Amino acid sequence: MTPSLSRLLSLVLASALLAPPALRADEEDERTVDAVAFAAALAREDPAAAEVLLRVYAARDYRPVWTQGHGLSRQGKALARVLRDAGREGLEAARYWDPTFDAASDRDEAVAGALDLRLTHAFLRYAADVARGRLDPAAVNPYWAQRPPPVDVAALLRQAAESKDVEDTLRGLLPRNPQYAALRGALLRYRAIAEKGGWPALAAPRRPWRQGQRAPDVPALRARLAVEGDLQTSAQGAKASVFDETVAAAVKRFQLRHGLEPSGAVDRQTLAALNVPAAERVRQIELNLERWRWLSSSLQEDRFVLVNIAGFELHAFDGGRDALRMRVVTGNAARTPTPVFGRPMTHVVFRPYWNVPASIAEDEILPAVYRDRGYLRRRNMVLVKGDGGVQLRQRPGPGNALGLVKFLMPNPFGVYLHDTPEDALFARARRDKSHGCVRVERPFELARFVLGGAPEWTPARIRAAMASGGEHHVALPAPLPVFVTYLTAWADEGGVTRFFPDVYEHDAAQHKLLQ
Repeated sequence: MTPSLSRLLSLVLASALLAPPALRADEEDERTVDAVAFAAALAREDPAAAEVLLRVYAARDYRPVWTQGHGLSRQGKALARVLRDAGREGLEAARYWDPTFDAASDRDEAVAGALDLRLTHAFLRYAADVARGRLDPAAVNPYWAQRPPPVDVAALLRQAAESKDVEDTLRGLLPRNPQYAALRGALLRYRAIAEKGGWPALAAPRRPWRQGQRAPDVPALRARLAVEGDLQTSAQGAKASVFDETVAAAVKRFQLRHGLEPSGAVDRQTLAALNVPAAERVRQIELNLERWRWLSSSLQEDRFVLVNIAGFELHAFDGGRDALRMRVVTGNAARTPTPVFGRPMTHVVFRPYWNVPASIAEDEILPAVYRDRGYLRRRNMVLVKGDGGVQLRQRPGPGNALGLVKFLMPNPFGVYLHDTPEDALFARARRDKSHGCVRVERPFELARFVLGGAPEWTPARIRAAMASGGEHHVALPAPLPVFVTYLTAWADEGGVTRFFPDVYEHDAAQHKLLQ
């Protein structure tokens, strides 16, 4: 017998001794429910939920929460509506809602009592899932270090019962970030597309479709591009079999929305993205709504930075507004993936030294030195003595691997944000090219954002600090939350939904666990 089950059984026995006797039917306003027997049965599959349920009813003297007389109370009907609509949040309604919740109200006392208990169990499950997600993120991948804090579902249940507004209580658990609401809207849109049959798969051409070609399959391509709004419906008819500039522009829009090189030609990767079924896009949105729930309780500040590994983007939010967006380079998917975590940014370092990690020194730099004795001199690198022996260090300057500024958020992974002299990487669609840290496209703009609470750090002073002098540490006026996460579906303002390749295969792992 597990310790949790043992504790529950002890509580069941104690509650059974203290439980008030069942009341007669003519004392309906004071009736009780048999929470002891229900919790004992529930303990076999979910001992934690059974213990919470029993404590909640014991505190209420075993009076019902959701039923009145032989039917549902106003609160009970409201809860049933929320559970029935769980699919709007990307959750499976059948996990919480049962058709008998909406059945006719001519139940006897025992049936009403059982209904009350089942609704309470459904409330506890739904509240926990909405507040912190269905899965433990660590189960998805060991590099996923975000941990939603525990939620007191018993307190939420008491709050719902006392406030007399269960819908408002549960609505307050949803992520507040506008991106979640936008993605939820995208879910409804893509579900509607899928319910209408989605879009047909396009046959693979013998060679990539390009502007100027005439082919019998171009009308099908036009129709496919029109479904998601990349091609205006009015542009479908004229010269339907010609791959004209209008179709090429629509293909580019599609490619940009899917993290592909915007060539305007339908190559193998673009065709594969076009042929992903609508139902698969629905599932992808649902997985990402779950990830926003993992983040929800952490996103309490109005100002924060969010790095989306899958989209290779950084977003700086201010007052709920996406105030700054830029491209980033993240860790290589096969060898050095960037971990998913959240930590406050504490310092900006202008013109930093780069203390070369031992693994990079051994695997990359020493072989280069053996081939070229002038390598260290040209790279402005020196050997210095440290506490642990000799350390390879690169001096500050434009050629420094960290660029002219880095942004520190102390964490166990040694990951930080930084500038880079390799600007050409930002022109690529797929940018998992780093050793794990995050390279930012526009470090000056990011420095302005993070130092926004320090008026003495004017744009001119920031530029001067990046242009000359030695290493200079600047403490932020207040820690700035930074969340490095992984989102393969993103809804922009204006209703445009973007999908990104699952480069780290987190989608696949999460879907398997949910199944």
